[in-house]
Amino acid sequence: MKLRSIWNDRREAAGHSDTTQAVPAVKRSRRQEKRSRRLKRLGSWIAIILIGVATFVLRAVRLSVSWDIFVDEISYLRISQSVARNMEVTLYGNAFYLHPPVYFFLEGAYIKLFPPAGDLIHQIYDVRYVNVALAALMAIVLLGIGRHLAGWPAGIAAAVVFALEPYIIKMNSRNYLDTSAMLWVALGYYVLFSAITEENRRLPLWRLLAAGFLFGLGLLTKDMVAFSTMLPLAVCFFMGWAMPRVQSMLVGVSAMLTYLPYPAIVYAIGDWDDFAFQKFKGASRLAGFIHETGFNQEGGPSFLDAIFANLREFVTTYALLTTGSLSILILFFFFGGAAKRLLLAWTASTYALLAYIVVLGTLEEQFFYFLIIPSILATTVTVRLLLEAEVLHARARRILLAATTLLAVAFCLWNGYVWEQVHFRPDNGYERAAAYLREVPEEYSVGVSNDTTQFVMGDLLVNEELYGSVKEAQADDVDYLVISSKLVQQGYGPSPAFYRWVKSNGKLVHGFVGRSFGLMGVYRLPRQQDAHVRQPSEAGYLSKVSDIQSKSVKALLKSEKKIRRYDGLTADDVKELAAYRSSLGELVDQVDDLNPPRKYEAQYKVFRSAIGEMHEASSVAYGLAVGPVSASQAGFNAYRGHVDRAAERLQLSNEMLGRHYKTIETSFVHQATDENSRGDYTYISAPIINGDPNAVVFVAPAPARGSASSAIYDHNIGVWYEPEKQKWAIFNQDRAAVPAGATFEVVIPAASEKFVHRAEFHNTLGSSTYLDDPLTNGDPDAVLSVTQNWNPGGGRGIYNDHSIAVLYDKDLQKWTIYNRDGALMPDGAAFNVTVSGAPQ
Repeated sequence: MKLRSIWNDRREAAGHSDTTQAVPAVKRSRRQEKRSRRLKRLGSWIAIILIGVATFVLRAVRLSVSWDIFVDEISYLRISQSVARNMEVTLYGNAFYLHPPVYFFLEGAYIKLFPPAGDLIHQIYDVRYVNVALAALMAIVLLGIGRHLAGWPAGIAAAVVFALEPYIIKMNSRNYLDTSAMLWVALGYYVLFSAITEENRRLPLWRLLAAGFLFGLGLLTKDMVAFSTMLPLAVCFFMGWAMPRVQSMLVGVSAMLTYLPYPAIVYAIGDWDDFAFQKFKGASRLAGFIHETGFNQEGGPSFLDAIFANLREFVTTYALLTTGSLSILILFFFFGGAAKRLLLAWTASTYALLAYIVVLGTLEEQFFYFLIIPSILATTVTVRLLLEAEVLHARARRILLAATTLLAVAFCLWNGYVWEQVHFRPDNGYERAAAYLREVPEEYSVGVSNDTTQFVMGDLLVNEELYGSVKEAQADDVDYLVISSKLVQQGYGPSPAFYRWVKSNGKLVHGFVGRSFGLMGVYRLPRQQDAHVRQPSEAGYLSKVSDIQSKSVKALLKSEKKIRRYDGLTADDVKELAAYRSSLGELVDQVDDLNPPRKYEAQYKVFRSAIGEMHEASSVAYGLAVGPVSASQAGFNAYRGHVDRAAERLQLSNEMLGRHYKTIETSFVHQATDENSRGDYTYISAPIINGDPNAVVFVAPAPARGSASSAIYDHNIGVWYEPEKQKWAIFNQDRAAVPAGATFEVVIPAASEKFVHRAEFHNTLGSSTYLDDPLTNGDPDAVLSVTQNWNPGGGRGIYNDHSIAVLYDKDLQKWTIYNRDGALMPDGAAFNVTVSGAPQ
């Protein structure tokens, strides 16, 4: 024992104690670390692949029917085809210098490898996959930038937002330059962000040159990239941010040296004058000296109108632009550091550009893409930094984390819904119009009314002339004309006056309503010889108008009676709806055959439009009946729109004739049952107003069907909209239960005859509230019907459990609604009001 003890003491003294146990332990620890690193790398690659694949798939699914053709896509395809054929950047035989050539060479290579087939429309569909693939790469790059700036959560969040954001998907799904331009920019910033640290702001020379080269490729794709590259570098240079000033300058010089061979080659081949002219014109457009396109052009679409029109689809885009601007302030005041300052310079520079072009420049939808990318990075990075900030109280951190999580879930759910709506609601009006026109015999003349349509229909037998007036169309004896309602509205098509003439005098033989261009219609124009048909006598014309109007209204009302119970229609009902549609189609033809006396020409246009709207309404009704399961609220809204316009124009036609021919007023009887009632209210069964919180509905108690009873319904009633059910209901103001069997007459008047009035401080006196509307002001002979509306537009409402009546105040020349019992009119009480003229 003693010897062993001495030996062990010597081993310990020599440093060999427990050697046989220590070595395996060290080896095992190293293996675990190596395995952990491999798992982390594997997880990173899995995340990268999933992000790239998901981004690609979200854009590639139904790509050919989700976004209609835009004019720039045609030009860029033609240029890329020229590059693929003979390495020349030309458009229709002329040198193209408005935008630099890198994207055209990239797409030209794709065309060379995968030649697109079919007509022009399907060729554009094929080349769109170039940008879809580039978008997948962009998502991966954003993941990398976010990871370097604020860790994996920020990187994954930035990539997921990019993958799901509807506006970005739209930009990546069309044959635009912006996707590739911003990819080069993002790659350049990735080279910088992946090396900048607080300990070492001085970067290796190769990184500076590589970043500058990538920025240069961005400039060679779209000159406007200078505001995302050169301007931020200038900010960093003057502020001393991100890297030493000489290195900021070196990146900029590298970018310029990458770009300069392009103008040098142009100068060498002798095209400098053409190059300078196109570049100067492009710069003048951006600066706002020339307004040919965009939201600031005269007669063009309003910027605010466009925002509100796209609010439902792009609400998250606007939210990200807002959070991006807030992130600029937070990064500037609360978070320093080289990398954060570079992100701040990039983001702030693009916001400065947007602010200028919104006010003075040429603002186009594509420009927002240059802003939304840094906005996403700034937002995700800032949120991550706030969550990790040491100064943030633990409770505040938990609240911020919970709010961020809820917003992230809402973002994903809403954008998933928008994605489904976009990609499974076709938007291919040009493709459908072209398919229809291919069936038109060659002897017929086909005209178009704007450049986009002319380019898209280039492989069809369409006239080279753009038609913008009646005289031009008649001079060439045009048989068919293609017009987009949205292009007219935005100022890119013919004048609204010419469009109205086409709708009034032509016959819509093919139409498709899409998000991009509204109604893409093919109209059959009247032949000039039709004008020489012998005119009927005045009495004969009025008799035909009366007969056609009476038959049309009867057919439409029968159709509407069926569609009110669309979910319970039988096969016989569908056949009857088809018959009503056919009858209205024949009546439209009869109107076309009318040749009104000169004094009734204006009235004839209104009358013809009214009958056409009824025919459109019956067609929509038939479509809803054929597919009741898939019928959407948008379909019922479209139906209601046609009916309202028909009613309005029939009334106008009557006024122009001085007659009281039959007009439209939707009315039916509703009976309360145990199934459709809940306590003090009963749901109205009317799909044409379901889902429309702004509908104007009128109700009144009515005797039960088959009953001779004249008992008075002993409750003050009104209507209210329940957002959860998306239905209107009749309710008792005293909140008493609606008895089963109670019946009510329901009326939905024409759009031009109704409005909603709210009692407010400035228009209420005692028990009365004064109406202020052109339909009623100064007209003591007007006939008013009023129904109390608890919550116009949805939301909370106001009760007014009093019997109401109307009275005309001769002194103020205004109508009033008052409580019969003299009770004070509550502030916020609302009323549906319909107006008609005094009986003759």
